[in-house]
Amino acid sequence: EGPRAIRYRLCRGEEKNEQEAVTWWRKAAEQGHAGAQGALGCAYANGEGVEKSAAEAVTWYHKAAWGGQADAQYNLGAAYFNGQGAEKSVKEAMRWWHKAAAQGYAPAQTHLGTTYYNGLGVKEDKTEAVKWWRKAAASGSRGAIKMLRKLREYKDGGPQRRQKSS
Repeated sequence: EGPRAIRYRLCRGEEKNEQEAVTWWRKAAEQGHAGAQGALGCAYANGEGVEKSAAEAVTWYHKAAWGGQADAQYNLGAAYFNGQGAEKSVKEAMRWWHKAAAQGYAPAQTHLGTTYYNGLGVKEDKTEAVKWWRKAAASGSRGAIKMLRKLREYKDGGPQRRQKSS
């Protein structure tokens, strides 16, 4: 079982106490525990046990991301992409999403696929999009599976045409 803070967070046999969880996360985070740093970033991003602060979330995501936490890398990328707590930068967002995706983090892979497919701040690249969606789908990402199905339906002439030929 994980640290006491995680037990608080998951409410395993203890009353949920977000402030207590944050206390323990902070102690671990300040000692360099990347998982706790990422959890603290999420607490600040969502205002759970602390006052909501996108800038403080980014500070902790950044530490966790450099510690190799794929979910923190993904969240940091989202912060840069949306300009929440950090200056908006698609280049930085893509950098962090690629780091998370390289670790097999399906949400980052799915997001990369969507970003490339729609050309959201990057050159539109359908081949690159499909590559990332396939990787995410292999990990069970429902979003990626849905996008690949839509592409297949479109390629087959759409759902109407497929139904008529049945």
